[in-house]
Amino acid sequence: MRGWLVSGMLWIQLRVLYYKNDYHTYEGRINYTRPLINVGIPTPTEEQKMKELKSLVTISWLVQKSCYWVGTMLLGMRERYEEYEGTDGEPKGADGEKGMMIEGV
Repeated sequence: MRGWLVSGMLWIQLRVLYYKNDYHTYEGRINYTRPLINVGIPTPTEEQKMKELKSLVTISWLVQKSCYWVGTMLLGMRERYEEYEGTDGEPKGADGEKGMMIEGV
């Protein structure tokens, strides 16, 4: 039960970060073209393809917006954590240094 709860909170926290940084994740879509292919119409029209794409973006936005609201208003999450950033806004590496350091490159 505890692992399920932590997993759910992490999922919401990631959606909050994605929403704040305008990064859309795949959350599903309304499949307008699949029924046409099953009926025997091999090539869907551009309008049907655009409807499917718009549904993909809309569903992603709705999921992220609702997670943002739940995370920030109900759970007290923040969209930015200063302790994970350097002094100039760059992310810190695992050892606390600014940026990622790769030896031998």
